[in-house]
Amino acid sequence: MEHNRGRGSLTRRYLAALLAPAVVGGVMLFTWPLFNANPVSPYLLAVMFCAWYGGLGPGLLSVLISFLLSDYFFIQPYFSLSILNRGDLVRLLVLATVGPLMSWLSELMHKKRRLAEINRGATKRAQESLREKERFVNQIAELSPVVISVFDLATRREVYISPDIVNLLGYTPTEIAEMEDPFSVLRHPEDTLEVNRILARLNHSKHGEIVDFEYRMRRRDGEWRWVASRIMPFKRDEHGILQQIITATHDITERKRAEGDLRQQKEILQTIFDHIPVMIRLASPDGKVQLVNREYERTTGWTLKEIQNNSQDVFAELYPDKHQRQVILDRIASPRGEWADFRTRVRDGRVIDTSWTEIHLSAGMSLGIGQDISDRKRAEETLRSFSRQLIEAQEAERQQIARELHDQIGQVLTAVRINLQTVGNSSESEESGSLIAQGMGLIDAALEQVRNLSFELRPSLLDDLGLVAALRWYSDQYTQRTGIRTRSVSSLPGGQTRLRQELETACFRIVQEALTNVVRHANAKNVSIDLRKLDHKIVLSIKDDGIGFKDLAPDGSACATRLGLRGMRERALAVGGTLEIESAPARGTEIRAYLPTESNGD
Repeated sequence: MEHNRGRGSLTRRYLAALLAPAVVGGVMLFTWPLFNANPVSPYLLAVMFCAWYGGLGPGLLSVLISFLLSDYFFIQPYFSLSILNRGDLVRLLVLATVGPLMSWLSELMHKKRRLAEINRGATKRAQESLREKERFVNQIAELSPVVISVFDLATRREVYISPDIVNLLGYTPTEIAEMEDPFSVLRHPEDTLEVNRILARLNHSKHGEIVDFEYRMRRRDGEWRWVASRIMPFKRDEHGILQQIITATHDITERKRAEGDLRQQKEILQTIFDHIPVMIRLASPDGKVQLVNREYERTTGWTLKEIQNNSQDVFAELYPDKHQRQVILDRIASPRGEWADFRTRVRDGRVIDTSWTEIHLSAGMSLGIGQDISDRKRAEETLRSFSRQLIEAQEAERQQIARELHDQIGQVLTAVRINLQTVGNSSESEESGSLIAQGMGLIDAALEQVRNLSFELRPSLLDDLGLVAALRWYSDQYTQRTGIRTRSVSSLPGGQTRLRQELETACFRIVQEALTNVVRHANAKNVSIDLRKLDHKIVLSIKDDGIGFKDLAPDGSACATRLGLRGMRERALAVGGTLEIESAPARGTEIRAYLPTESNGD
């Protein structure tokens, strides 16, 4: 038990209670004449020892054993427990009374002594714990970049402040402690009302409530620094009035500057976002619109609130065509940064032309950047119309010139040849006949040149038999004229041989210009011409095995200085098509034209 701590074990204490009276009895047997007058008194010593050493239980046991031993061995009649003498009875009663009392008093004194030892140990441990905690708190205050302070509201002075105040304000803790209400002196005047409001709030707050606030303080060198403080009540008087507060303060100047810079950048970006003349849309991977700018709202007629609150799918409204809408959603889910044009139905029912690119952002978000290109499309269509009209005028003029060459100059040359032949037949002079024969040869060469020039200007075969036959005949003539092996393959469905007139003219002129470039620049040996129909488009390919070239623009278009390539592109655009050029040094050149089979109605 706790109150018997410091004594021997239980077995030893009760063994002492048994042995002590026996030892006293043994001593009395050898010194009997000395204790003859009062044989009970020596046993009181045994009882006192057992009560001191063993406590109450062993003391009472020693009283019982001492009572029995003294009566049995030292009081007449000996070796009997009977008592004949009244004096001996009184002595035994005194032993039976005083012995337990001595045991109880000894036990009580031991408990008080033990309690005093426990109290002294607890006090010592508490003092050591307090010193350890104080040392721990001081070390934390010294190691932490946060300034810890205790401020007395009555004296308006700092009771304690950690050493890091030097780094924060340039003052030592002693200098701060000597100031009266230092933080009111060093605090920015504009923050006084807010600090006073917080102190008033703390005065009526519950114990342990924490208040955070930010304010400015002036350093020793005059610089204003932003600090953040966390304050809580520290001490109250018996009436609950706040006496002291504890504050943890740290420098947040750099954070404030960063927040200011970030706020300024955000304002700049927001201004750009709201006023940039392009549409901006932020969408999640599942196609949910998260944010749009003013230009998007102005162009489409849909506000962000309506887009997010409307039960209808805004993409279904903007892109009624399912195929086009799926293309938009696929681009949002997997943005690649490529531009693509779409037909977009705005809220008032108008259909406009837009061009969009999707940029991948973090967390799977997609940033869509778009612009209304209706004006550009109309301008392009007008330009195509002008180009088409110009080409049609050129073709009409070519056809007229070709007819005049064939019908008039050809006829004149033919008449001259007939006359020369008549003259030659009637001439008898050998020399005259030779000259006439030379003249007829020159006229035949001139007639051949007139026919070739007439065909180059406007081949009658194209008007009479169509594109496929004209390409085949022109390939054969090109091979004979240049020595470059030329193969023409046509794969039109259902044995189709004729296309729209303007389409046939565009294809023939593109082939004509491409073959002219081959003979001039390619140094090729073989050329293949492939004409086929693919998904409502005519695909025309002219490919050679020449030296190629490398001056292509990033979009694969030819350099603007190559007038022949520019002419082919204009021919394709005039009928609503596109032209692609693929070339590399020593790897030949391929020109591909994609031309719509249906007329655009212009």
